[in-house]
Amino acid sequence: MRNFAIEVPSPEDLLRAHQVFAAKELRGTDEYYRAVTAVDQGFRDDNVPAIAKAISTLLKSWNWAHLRFKPKKVLQLESDVQELIVANRPALNGLRDRSIISATAADQAAVLHLFHEFEKQLGQVGAAKALHLIAPSFPPLWDNQIALCYGVGLSAKGYAVFMLISKIQVEALLTSLPDGLAPLKAIDEFNYAKYTKGWYPVQPRPAQRN
Repeated sequence: MRNFAIEVPSPEDLLRAHQVFAAKELRGTDEYYRAVTAVDQGFRDDNVPAIAKAISTLLKSWNWAHLRFKPKKVLQLESDVQELIVANRPALNGLRDRSIISATAADQAAVLHLFHEFEKQLGQVGAAKALHLIAPSFPPLWDNQIALCYGVGLSAKGYAVFMLISKIQVEALLTSLPDGLAPLKAIDEFNYAKYTKGWYPVQPRPAQRN
């Protein structure tokens, strides 16, 4: 990992990036919150197929770059996710109600193991998305470009470092987060808008010639 200063976006940055994300991201946030709600209800009902369906539905949209040339993987995605949940249920249950600010060095082994297991079936970006949907306040979201811009490798070890960075960001924002924004989702929208899409900061329009 290269040396860099950890950027902590301001509350104003998060709010503006959220507005830009909502305006420009065609998939919006509705499908994300539908997936989070369905996953949460699935855990409450002990309905693993419902959890797997909600996660795989979102991944088919949000992780399409990884899946589009893998038709067999798309067809078996739901069953793959279901197997991952069943095989790792105790560890996943332990993360469900955790906040990232509670993360310690003692959590690293468990996070690395879960990421490795999910990565085998879903890839590095899909693994983070699936784990985040299961525990929305603990594992952060990322993608290839975000990892690159934060100077971390797109790997399980890189993700562990990215979690530490995200923890520092959330801790710095905890008492000043704009109403209605969830910390990790808001930071991901900022990262996505700034690093993945280049939407933020908003570039001024060129002056029109008379």
